[in-house]
Amino acid sequence: MKVITDSGALKQAAADTSVCVPVDAPTLASKVLEDAKVKVEGTAAYPKELVCRVNGVPAADFDIAHKGGTYREDCSKMPAAFAYWALWVKPASGAWAYAQEGLGTLKVSPGESLELLFTVDDAPAAPAA
Repeated sequence: MKVITDSGALKQAAADTSVCVPVDAPTLASKVLEDAKVKVEGTAAYPKELVCRVNGVPAADFDIAHKGGTYREDCSKMPAAFAYWALWVKPASGAWAYAQEGLGTLKVSPGESLELLFTVDDAPAAPAA
């Protein structure tokens, strides 16, 4: 299974990874990310349900530029609707699709790919092919 993290519009290389993780059965996405050595942090209000930081990105003191100005993510509640980590899944043959579940419940299967993509003001709109 391919695991990708892409800081997208932030261009923060510390968060970007692309690794393969062996899975032989449907596996929780949180476990796959752990096996890929991707450090995921939730928010204070939703520690396991949401993704606020990936490999420390965005840092609490990092100014995220967006069409309304700048924003700093403090990871207390819900991430901003205009700046967040989106979870995507790609079947062995097919197109990327926005995950309908979170890391704690989403199961991914052998041959699929999993991506966390940081989106600011709806860009990038989807993972690269």
